[in-house]
Amino acid sequence: AAKNYEAITGKEVNVDKTTIANSFKQIVSEDWETLLPIKATLDALNLPCRDSMAEHKQWLDGIQKSGVDDCVKTLASEGKSYFEARNKIQKIAKAITESNIATIKKAMTALNQKYDSIRNVPYIPDEVVQAAEKLSEDLTSEIFFDSLDDIAKGEKILSTFYDTQYCALHDKRYTVVNEAIESIKGHPEWGRIPDENKKSLLASLSARLCEACILEPDGICCTNCHAQLSKLESDISATETLRKEALQKIEELLTPEVKIERIKIANYISGSIDSEKELDAGLEKIRDIAMKHLTEGKKIILD
Repeated sequence: AAKNYEAITGKEVNVDKTTIANSFKQIVSEDWETLLPIKATLDALNLPCRDSMAEHKQWLDGIQKSGVDDCVKTLASEGKSYFEARNKIQKIAKAITESNIATIKKAMTALNQKYDSIRNVPYIPDEVVQAAEKLSEDLTSEIFFDSLDDIAKGEKILSTFYDTQYCALHDKRYTVVNEAIESIKGHPEWGRIPDENKKSLLASLSARLCEACILEPDGICCTNCHAQLSKLESDISATETLRKEALQKIEELLTPEVKIERIKIANYISGSIDSEKELDAGLEKIRDIAMKHLTEGKKIILD
């Protein structure tokens, strides 16, 4: 037990059991205080070693509550394991700096959001696929802290490819939507459309018009339009339909509204008809009223 204590701390200790137990518990108490913020950070980042850290915390709790004999026995039989776990915690503590945490978060975004949205692109380079596979391994490894450089490298490869794809699609949407708007404005009768109707006709397309693609380093959407990759694709697909709908509405606005008049036959022919003369008289009345409505530009419906 004394030798393991010296291996763990680099200090000598009195071979008295009580002294060894108290000295070991002091180390355990300090390690417990060190572990708490580390565990909280690992839990927040959902990193794999959070489970082993939880188990280690329970082990520390048990040692602190143990009696002298059990404490010394633990140090004697499991001192090597404690030493290895302590070194691992110290490595993690050094690894989870503010800068490294930012790198890990960016890597998670790159893998779980950016890559996930482009993974089915038919022309995705092998380098990107391999980087995603390696990044997934590193972020789910119990020793992720030994792969921080690789994590940063993988994040950069995925983000660069995603950003290029996103902005290319963003630019394509702008071009397609802008061309559709100009096509509508090019309608021969566009000048006859009231200004309030012009705005309404272009509203659906104008809402999809964003010229500058601005992506934050860890962002997945343009900060101007906030459109996700799938939204860009659907906007492009919908543009032609929206253009045709706008042109149809222009035709409807330019076509004079036709009034409809209903002629109830029963108002002019009622009861039974006993002769051709009575039939002709009734039809003549209907014809007269129908012609009056037609000359006024109305449509008629016979009821």
